[in-house]
Amino acid sequence: MELIRHIYVAKLKPGTPDAKIAAWGQAIRGLSGRGMLALDFGADLGLRDGNQDVAITADFVDVDAWRRYDQDERHNQIRNEHAKPIVESQQRVQFQSRRHREQLGDIRNVTLITLKEGTPAMVAAHASERLLTLRCKGMHHLDCGPDLGLQPGNASVGVICDFDSPEAYGVYDRDDLHNEIRRVDVLPHMEGARRVQFELDAAPVGA
Repeated sequence: MELIRHIYVAKLKPGTPDAKIAAWGQAIRGLSGRGMLALDFGADLGLRDGNQDVAITADFVDVDAWRRYDQDERHNQIRNEHAKPIVESQQRVQFQSRRHREQLGDIRNVTLITLKEGTPAMVAAHASERLLTLRCKGMHHLDCGPDLGLQPGNASVGVICDFDSPEAYGVYDRDDLHNEIRRVDVLPHMEGARRVQFELDAAPVGA
């Protein structure tokens, strides 16, 4: 299976009411479609300074299934009615999964890394390979990969990790190998990074 992973993150306009975020989440969780395997929405838990405010993650059997989701009429209605009025900035990434549907934890971290213009493609691939070697106590799942170039303006690399708890995310964030990868493989080439940590919802797609 090709399995495409999609990550979306957004910074919201100052003063956005919690009720509007909840309404957006309820609407987006109601989406379903042929080839969609999972969809999660969450508001940032405030575990790290400078985070984005909201994240959406979704898994698809292939690129065609992702395109159906992206072009879905109901999805575009949700964008217009719920997202656009409250989103200040946003970014996406789609990458080919290397870890298919492993056990989930309770907390999901997503990171979108944008590399400087002109950075060789091998940099994103090498950083992804090194990140896939990470193993930390309380981490159930880590998947990452270079962006597939399906949308203009995407980030360069996407990372998804699932943890038992906020404390387990902290272990990962402080891990020596993780910080070596950041320092040696990512930071010299990085233009920016956007992160969200959110609580996973146990409800199935389309619920």
